Amino acid sequence: MRDIDNSLGSIPPEHRINMGNLINDFLGNIAKEKMLEQLPKDDICDLFNILRIISLVPPSYLENASKSDEFKHIYRLLQQSITTNSISNELNSIYDTKIQGTLKILRYKQLKTIRPIMGNQYENFKNIRKNNKAKAKEFFKKRLSEAPEEIAKKYKFLDPNDHHLLFVKLSMSLLQTKIKDDDFLKYIAFLIQFPEHQIINFDIYFDEWDEFPLKWYFQFLPINIGKDIFLHYREDKSCLDDFFSQIYEVNKFEKIKSFFDSAYLKPPIMHILCGRTAVIEEVLACYELKYYSAVVCVALTIIEGLLWDFSLFIHQKEKNIYTDIEEGNINLNFLCKRYTIGHIIKNTDFKNKLYVPFIDYFCDELYNERNPILHGNNTNCFTQVNAAKKIATIEHILNMIDNYSKQAIKNYLEKNIPIEAQEHLKEQAFNILYKKNIDDSKGG
Repeated sequence: MRDIDNSLGSIPPEHRINMGNLINDFLGNIAKEKMLEQLPKDDICDLFNILRIISLVPPSYLENASKSDEFKHIYRLLQQSITTNSISNELNSIYDTKIQGTLKILRYKQLKTIRPIMGNQYENFKNIRKNNKAKAKEFFKKRLSEAPEEIAKKYKFLDPNDHHLLFVKLSMSLLQTKIKDDDFLKYIAFLIQFPEHQIINFDIYFDEWDEFPLKWYFQFLPINIGKDIFLHYREDKSCLDDFFSQIYEVNKFEKIKSFFDSAYLKPPIMHILCGRTAVIEEVLACYELKYYSAVVCVALTIIEGLLWDFSLFIHQKEKNIYTDIEEGNINLNFLCKRYTIGHIIKNTDFKNKLYVPFIDYFCDELYNERNPILHGNNTNCFTQVNAAKKIATIEHILNMIDNYSKQAIKNYLEKNIPIEAQEHLKEQAFNILYKKNIDDSKGG
């Protein structure tokens, strides 16, 4: 502990409080880990199931489904099962029928991937399969191993045999679960009626995902909220036209403003917002004043600057992007004297720190907008919708940087605080947190 005190003592006074906040955050997290360790394995399993079930149900679709006669019937059967302390045969039958229907759809979707996997050998494969199924199976297996990663991944994911094991198992302990200020039975009823929603990778299950334009924004959204947005898009493509402007109408930039106070984005850890916070605040003010041209133009420079500095921060930690920062040379697979942030994102290890859909969005859409706008050739995009989208992009990048910084700090503290000291700190932090929870419950 003396080493930590000495380290804090070497930090400038104006940054010492922030470093202390980071350490307190680290201690709080390990205290929560300690609390989880104290739980019986069955309780941890139940907790995981509860959180998983809630996270799979899109809110607006639950609301609509709950009005249907089928949902109401399933819900009544769940209530009756609780009353009799036994899951009704009718409920099991309904659920099994629904699951079998979902598995058939998965199998159908999987079969549709065979033609692109086989390519120009598809007709040959069909002929072999007629006469020798074992040989056809080996032939397909070889082609699958050689297929593009994306289509091979899709084929394996759609295997009904794998998904059958993942569906929620009905049990009395699950049905009797109580959640404060919520009705857990309605989530179970929804997943019985629509078991396809238990498939976590709905991006592969639904064909429309490939064309969905907001994949990049989903990285930090709860699964159920992201699913809700996507499912609305499937029904009405125009629903995204004012998506971001509607969000900011409601939350008034709460999320992006929260990053201004993040200990993980402040000195001595990072200086990425030094000089930028005031500029971002001006962008937000311009948006509220409806100066959308100012928002778009300034936001584009902030977006690019944040990504440049993020790449430098990563390189300082991992030494894997630039070969020589002083000379401006970067670690590319080809000679590129006048490189851009787009080159760095596409061709260095920086891409491994970014969400793949964000890379596609940045390189294919956002970066192509940059020059026409900033060189004055395009004034058609100075709209509220585009201005809101640029602010959402800044928010998303800050979220990525904040997450990376959190993990970097966690790794640093785990590496530099001895295991014995960590266990001691974990015990102390757990006792403090446990006492606080007890006091809060008494106060309530």
